[in-house]
Amino acid sequence: MDLIIPSSGLLFWMVLIFGIVFFILAKFGFPVITAMIGKRTSYINQSLEDARKAKEELEGMTQTCNKMLEQTYRQQAEILDQAQKTANEMLENAVQQARKESDMLIASAKVEIQAQKQEAINEVRNSIVDIALAASAKILRSQLEDKNLRDSMMEAVLQEVDNCNNKV
Repeated sequence: MDLIIPSSGLLFWMVLIFGIVFFILAKFGFPVITAMIGKRTSYINQSLEDARKAKEELEGMTQTCNKMLEQTYRQQAEILDQAQKTANEMLENAVQQARKESDMLIASAKVEIQAQKQEAINEVRNSIVDIALAASAKILRSQLEDKNLRDSMMEAVLQEVDNCNNKV
């Protein structure tokens, strides 16, 4: 039982040593420990404050980023609208240019067709004249075999030539 219930001498020395250790700790240990706990507390509080500020800054940056994204989307929409308008204008200009060119080609083709038509008409006229002259020449040859008829025709032609010269 000696182990469970200490003797009075042992109890005295235990209380004395405990008091000395407590005094030394109270004089030298507790102030250091308290100062370290205070520093740690202020460091933790400062870290919490820094974290709060960082969170606020992050929220501000997030809002700024969102605003920039919205602005970028608006600019993108404006650029796409402008590109669409430009493409439509270019297409309209190309269509108008193609119409002008096709109208010019049609007009040129009409002029060329008219010229070829006139040339064909002239060729037909010349052919008809040539055929008529050839037929006339044959008829005249057959009729000019008669000398009296030939002389009377010559006089009539000479008279017409004189009348033409007198008018001029």
